[in-house]
Amino acid sequence: MGGTCSGEGNVPEPPKTNLQLTAARIESQIQELDSKIASAERDIKHYVAMGRENGAAKLRAMRLLKMKQMYEQQRSHLIGTQFNVEELQAQQDQADVALTAIQAMKTSEEQMRRQQQLMPVAMVEDLQFEMQQTAEDVQLVSAALAESGGALDGSDDAAMEELAKLEAEMAAEAELAAGASLAAAAKPMGGGGGARSDARARPERQPAAR
Repeated sequence: MGGTCSGEGNVPEPPKTNLQLTAARIESQIQELDSKIASAERDIKHYVAMGRENGAAKLRAMRLLKMKQMYEQQRSHLIGTQFNVEELQAQQDQADVALTAIQAMKTSEEQMRRQQQLMPVAMVEDLQFEMQQTAEDVQLVSAALAESGGALDGSDDAAMEELAKLEAEMAAEAELAAGASLAAAAKPMGGGGGARSDARARPERQPAAR
């Protein structure tokens, strides 16, 4: 498990091109020449410090000075070569990017062409027509459902006539009921009945004895 987890997220580096390998080798040689030049300068100063009278030291200093000049010339040539190699590498990288872009564009164009074959213009037009027809059918169904079966708009004369008759009958019944209620309320207020009730309420006075 450890080996599997450690490999997650690690993207392998692409292999280096010949130009990249050449540039790296030239850079290594330049660094080596820099080290030799620095060492020669130290040795030259050492032998010069021994004095002009020391012939052997003077010869060694001259020899080291010539070697130092040779190293510097080699380094100059290598730097020029390195510049040319890096310039070529940059051009190659640019060409690789352009090629990758062209390949991606070509792949996309081929994919779009295959998709277009799956949806020809005639099929799209037929689909649009069918969708329009379906929408119109749905609207018709909705309108039919919204309409009332017995709409009171005068279109059904028989229903309107029956409704008017029923309303008249109900109005007549209401008038009869109101008249009966008034008659029932007026009966207790009559004259005869009131007198008899008053006589029962008060006893007759008897004449006084002489």
